[in-house]
Amino acid sequence: MLGAIRDKLFGPVVMFGLGGIYVEVLKRVGFRLAPFGIEQARALIHDTLPPKIIAGARGRKKLNVDAIAAMLVSLGRLLEEHPQIDEVDLNPCLALDDGCLAVDARIILAKAKKG
Repeated sequence: MLGAIRDKLFGPVVMFGLGGIYVEVLKRVGFRLAPFGIEQARALIHDTLPPKIIAGARGRKKLNVDAIAAMLVSLGRLLEEHPQIDEVDLNPCLALDDGCLAVDARIILAKAKKG
């Protein structure tokens, strides 16, 4: 699961964690203030997920950390460059050999200020 919010105090904040029911059950979620670079994104992934999941547990392929990290950096840039976006949720996301695919997405725009 990848996401981003525009915090009133801190500005753009990017979130990464296990998606689906795992986010509720295991609560493995990490946050970073945007903007940040690819190394900070990799660190977020490694700080959040157990090493066995990254390595490919139970016959699964090794997680494409670089693809996920690039998506995290892009999410931070998206909120920086588009102040009208308040929130982005990408859940689930699939880390593929050649990139990261958001299967479902939700984008919430800021409400227009009256006056």
